[in-house]
Amino acid sequence: SLVPGDSDDAGSVLIIAPTSITENWQRELDSWGKKNHHEWAVESWDRAARMAREGTLGEWDLVILDESVMGKSRSSQRYKSFTKARSQWGRLWLLSGNPVTKYADDLWAQLHLVWPKAFPSYWRFARRYCVVEETPWGDKVVGTRRNRNVMEENDDLVIVVNQRDVIDVPEFVFETVDC
Repeated sequence: SLVPGDSDDAGSVLIIAPTSITENWQRELDSWGKKNHHEWAVESWDRAARMAREGTLGEWDLVILDESVMGKSRSSQRYKSFTKARSQWGRLWLLSGNPVTKYADDLWAQLHLVWPKAFPSYWRFARRYCVVEETPWGDKVVGTRRNRNVMEENDDLVIVVNQRDVIDVPEFVFETVDC
């Protein structure tokens, strides 16, 4: 658990985040006092991927991939690096404000990292949740099926929390300024 004061069983935790927010994570960890109690580390996506490729990322009880959509492409170096290192991680959590950028197949690489045995085949996943067209150059994903909901069908793996349910966000305020 990442709830402050309730992570005694966390052990070693690695948070992999975009470079632009690694300092925010570090500040939060410091405010929770976590660095004093457990082995916690924060790395950028690119540095962690390079370390994974080199075999120097190490073993972790829990790895958290923040903005997991950054690893959505099954052909990316990041995805390949983390797939290689995955066997050294106990648990893997993915965090993302928007895990899908275009079609449902964006989720396959992310879900494959979490549970490779349940999501072994990209094309099986794509044909189940996406519109796939045959082209002279091979199959191509061109849309998401409207009659299938990947989040609902995999609700044992996915927790969806809306921002409005977590924080008190004020209503939008609009102001008209004459120029």
